[in-house]
Amino acid sequence: MRAPVLGARLFLVPPKITNQPAGDRLVLVRLSTFDGNGGRPLKPDLDSARRQLVSKDLLARVRVWGARLGLGSALLDALEQFALAFANKGGVGRTELLKFLKDLVAAGKLELSSLLSIPPGDLLAFPNLDLGRPMSASAVTLNENLLGNEMSVGGAVAKEMFAAWVTQSATPPALRRFPSLDQATATAANFRKAAEAFEDRLKENLGSQLDQGEIDYRDLVTGPGPERLRDDKGEIVPPVQPIEEGRSTRRRLPSVEPLLPDLGILTDTVVKICIGSFQGIEVTLSDFEFHLGGTPPTGLYSGRLRYELRDHFGVDDEDCEVRTRGIHGTPGQVAMWVLQHHAPNGHRPFIDQVVVERTFSGTIF
Repeated sequence: MRAPVLGARLFLVPPKITNQPAGDRLVLVRLSTFDGNGGRPLKPDLDSARRQLVSKDLLARVRVWGARLGLGSALLDALEQFALAFANKGGVGRTELLKFLKDLVAAGKLELSSLLSIPPGDLLAFPNLDLGRPMSASAVTLNENLLGNEMSVGGAVAKEMFAAWVTQSATPPALRRFPSLDQATATAANFRKAAEAFEDRLKENLGSQLDQGEIDYRDLVTGPGPERLRDDKGEIVPPVQPIEEGRSTRRRLPSVEPLLPDLGILTDTVVKICIGSFQGIEVTLSDFEFHLGGTPPTGLYSGRLRYELRDHFGVDDEDCEVRTRGIHGTPGQVAMWVLQHHAPNGHRPFIDQVVVERTFSGTIF
């Protein structure tokens, strides 16, 4: 029997092939998120029971203080400038704050009824909150409008998720699926880029397997995978090495690691508005087959990949802080934080569970 020739590869014996049994689903990679639901414990500042903003950022605390009272964007800007003027003077006293607010009333920028509704506790605590004071219905409406206006850029998908969040009250956060978000993610440029890079890595792994004379679909899981863990800085620990052992045969093969898409506001607008950034991912493989075909023989592979991505539809303390990179500290995000922690009903975080399925196929020469 002649040895099969696969492009530039010459095999003295046909390669051994272990294909995936029907009905089997192999987890290739998993990077858990802090979701409190099937993943790692919920981050403390995502817990709606923790009602005081924990941040060293003065402007973040000022924004939250004003938003909880239902002050509009223009008033928040004025309040920030006022607070900054006292930042290097040991802080703002009640007398200075009260005078500032009275001047706004005199200038017609603040309703007298709004000023009178502020209890002494909030004035004394500025820029922290008097946690004993309930949030008014008018402040809830104003903040819902601020957030809704920002999310409207995401179109119908964002509006659907916003409407679900307003009535969401379950704790710990429930998993929620939105088919429209699945579709938007599947077509997002940077999701496709990340998925294609991941699939290229799988192909590279298969090519190395073939060079070593054996194809085993289980060796697409490498190193300590499929579960990878992150430290407090978000780095995978231990770091993924370029070459790791395959799970089944312990051969040295190109590693396969989780890849989270780096969403862009211009290229992936809908998903960026709805998600911000994904925090967890799981990729599973099913129906994998490999065989030699053609003359000279070509390695043909095919299978189905299921990408499940997760993020929390909610905000943490850092989302109230203006950052050089990313979109943080907007009026809508501050409004979301206030509603999440102070609105009397609904407005609790839930877990976005996005699922995208892709065909995985190609040739290895």
